[in-house]
Amino acid sequence: MDLYGIVEEISFISDKEKTMIFIRLFGSPSITRDGTPLTFPFKKVEALAYLLTSPGRHDRRRLAHLLWPDKDEERSLKNLRNALYRLRVTLPKNAVLSKEGRVFLSPDGVKTELEFMENLSSLPERDLRRMGQPFLDGFSLDDGEEFNRWTQERRDTLRKRYLDEVISEAQKAGEKGDDARATSLLQNALSAAPWDEEIARELMKSLKRKGNLPKVVATYTEFSKTLRDEMGLDPSPATVDLYRSIFRTMDVPSEETDERYHIELPRSDRDLLETLSVFGTATSLEDLEACSNQNGKNLEESALRLEEKGLISLSRSSKSALALRINSSQLERSLYESISPFKRALIHRKILKLKTPCSIWTFSPPEDCRNLIRHSDNGGSLEDRISTRIRYLRLLSIGLCQGYPPIADPILIKLEEDGVSHSDIDDLTISIRDLLGRLETGYGGDRIPQQRRMFTCLSGFHSVWKGLIDQGKAELELALEKSVEAEDHETASEALCGLCLMAIRLSDRRAIGDYSEMLLQKGKDNPLTRALCYRLQGENANGKDPQKAIDLTERAMAEIENLRASGFGYTAMEAMVWGGMSAMAMETGEFGESERCLRKGLSRLIGGGIRHGRWIFHSALAYIAWKKSDVKSMSDEAAKAKESVDEVIYGDLGILYNGIQALAAAAGGQSREEVNCHIGRARFSASWLNGENRTVQFLKEVEKKLKS
Repeated sequence: MDLYGIVEEISFISDKEKTMIFIRLFGSPSITRDGTPLTFPFKKVEALAYLLTSPGRHDRRRLAHLLWPDKDEERSLKNLRNALYRLRVTLPKNAVLSKEGRVFLSPDGVKTELEFMENLSSLPERDLRRMGQPFLDGFSLDDGEEFNRWTQERRDTLRKRYLDEVISEAQKAGEKGDDARATSLLQNALSAAPWDEEIARELMKSLKRKGNLPKVVATYTEFSKTLRDEMGLDPSPATVDLYRSIFRTMDVPSEETDERYHIELPRSDRDLLETLSVFGTATSLEDLEACSNQNGKNLEESALRLEEKGLISLSRSSKSALALRINSSQLERSLYESISPFKRALIHRKILKLKTPCSIWTFSPPEDCRNLIRHSDNGGSLEDRISTRIRYLRLLSIGLCQGYPPIADPILIKLEEDGVSHSDIDDLTISIRDLLGRLETGYGGDRIPQQRRMFTCLSGFHSVWKGLIDQGKAELELALEKSVEAEDHETASEALCGLCLMAIRLSDRRAIGDYSEMLLQKGKDNPLTRALCYRLQGENANGKDPQKAIDLTERAMAEIENLRASGFGYTAMEAMVWGGMSAMAMETGEFGESERCLRKGLSRLIGGGIRHGRWIFHSALAYIAWKKSDVKSMSDEAAKAKESVDEVIYGDLGILYNGIQALAAAAGGQSREEVNCHIGRARFSASWLNGENRTVQFLKEVEKKLKS
């Protein structure tokens, strides 16, 4: 029997006086009473019902905070009482129960889809696919940031649970030789996570075992299109290699043998295809005209003929503009390899000139940066190869090494999804040093002084983040000195940002004050720089002049708000300011206000899809929970911090993170060795600080607590 049949059967076997409430949570949510959809007087009443579907009994204050986070406790609890009254009126009698101040749904009168998560493998195909849809898909509150954050966290948890069980079942089916079952399960998993390359590869392997080569092609093509259209990315080399190997190892037709790719084409049509193959991505007609040998009208006519033959299709570029793309990756690769090296280099050169931003300080999505490097390697000068790599290095260094990078949200999300690491920065740095050495050998003199200064600055930035303080400081100060001499204010500002980051991590108040004042002078025309400086100066005033600290932080928030009102999203920077407000409240012992600010900043990051810096907020929330003697909440927040922590931590954040992890390890009954490991790391982080601060005091309290 399928899911719908089970629900109907539950309704029929209920007592005559009883009515059955069923809550659908996956996909578009709904609440039905004996199969009839219910309507609610206010959206927050319906939202309350969905909150109550979570396991356990729910604290009233927690529910009130999730639905009315901007209200004081008295007002939010009053609103909750009204909402509970309206929910009880809408649902059958005794569907919503309350005991000892906690609220929950009656297990007898209310059923939810969560019950079917316990045994997904028993569900038929249709219901299994639906259970893979997002939790509360499309349901949100316009003024409910905390509820929306809860929804996203719950959605992520349930999606992971779904994928883990479905993939596990697929592996079991594959081991038993049941490739049909394994394929069906993997198709459901890929529907739930259409960007997951590991699932896509497993599905392709399963289809290969079944001998369904056309479906392998369809799966790869659709997966590639999803990555390109939604994320502006191409499949990883591992996925491409697997796809190629499937056809190399089997004597069967593939896309490469499709007859339509071998028909004779007019010279103009082939020229368009060849130009598209060099671009290697969805490309607008304007860009094609600039880099091909055709004018606009002839180009349009060629595009129409090729579309009719099914060789190209209309897509969207990384900037969401309408663009053309070759339908087959095999055809694209074959065309690229067939072009003469001279023509290929000419097209690469044209594309490089067309696509290269005016300034090396422009942030571009990672895929665009890599494409620029590819074009420079195939048709650019040595200077082009250096400049394109420095641009990518800047994106990686600032994106990975700064907890709150001043990068616009869409680009930052692309970077996070890209899976790059600090080792990628190391590899890129080595490559640039090699090219700079060749430039000196070939030309002599300093042909790209600005790029050299930026490279020195970024190298220092990365050294600081890795904990090589002396080396990083020397590189940053050298970049600053050279930039000031050359009146290169942009690079000087960049170097000062790195020095400020170093001063923050070391809690060096004097350095924070000096560097932020210099930075404000150099970058006063940049609202992001102003916001950062006000935030730094506010932190510096915290504990000495509380009112000044608040005023400066509010000025920082005003700059961020102006950017958002202008259509620019810098969620990470905004979260940083909320973190500053939390620190000020914590300094005066106002832990409730501090927690509110932390949750506000965290909800911004979660709502904006930004992962950078979440671990800092979770660690700080764990600290507050510890101060309140709430061990469970502390352990929960510590676990979340551990999931999203950056690769390298030192300084004050290293103390906070490792101190919290030590407490959580002790509370969870882990070994003394594990606890001591975190304490040792915290002490090592403390050795960098210039004097004591709140985190050092916290470490002393932790050690005292653990000894007792």
